[in-house]
Amino acid sequence: FSPYNQLVEEFECIDGKPISESPLYDPENPYTNRDPRLYKTIGINGLTVFKGKLYISHPDSSAVKYQDQVTRRPWSGYLLHKFSDGNYTGPITQYGGDFPMIRYAEVLLSYLESCIESGTPVTKDLLDVTINKVRGRAEIQMPSVTEIDPVKLTTILRRERRVELAWEGLRLYDLFRWRIAHNNLKGTFTGMKVCPASQAATYKTVKVDAKGYYFCEETNFRENVDYLWPIPQSERDVNPNLTQNPGY
Repeated sequence: FSPYNQLVEEFECIDGKPISESPLYDPENPYTNRDPRLYKTIGINGLTVFKGKLYISHPDSSAVKYQDQVTRRPWSGYLLHKFSDGNYTGPITQYGGDFPMIRYAEVLLSYLESCIESGTPVTKDLLDVTINKVRGRAEIQMPSVTEIDPVKLTTILRRERRVELAWEGLRLYDLFRWRIAHNNLKGTFTGMKVCPASQAATYKTVKVDAKGYYFCEETNFRENVDYLWPIPQSERDVNPNLTQNPGY
């Protein structure tokens, strides 16, 4: 329940452009002018309010406390805000709210993906009844997608699935289905922005990268191993004809 900055960076600016392209993006104020879904999904230090309380997670607010969290569990400084129920007052372990197993947004985005994959010509009408219906609903109102080139649209669609369906249990299956987990689940992962880039080299409370983002962890998803699980030895003992998957 501690989102990484790699997810945060996927949310576009309010002009409908990714942060790598939008003139509205300020690297030193990365949480302004962003897709409204960012604020609905992620708890952000100094911005998110829940039950009348401002979320404060900057490590300098309690250096000992947050350093202790770093050593005990994965900590990014971000909070999962999606599905938080501000009206619930009972014990957290007894919460009985329903969790949606599938939403209409997923149906629309999946339909668009199937059209692209099957070679169906992409038209404005198709975009308007799928991805633009997701982006254009009243509480979001992000600019419409106009790209009809299948290759470029696939990039847009995959980003849309990631931000719209974040934390709904689909991301890993998408990465496996697209066979890109070995690219996306490999490397250094960071958390919240802790300090300006100009101060990163001298910041000492927690480890940060050159841009001032908290350093979380490194992962190494192995392309030729980790798409498959190991076959349990107990099963191989029962059936000696079973082999083992590569890498185990």
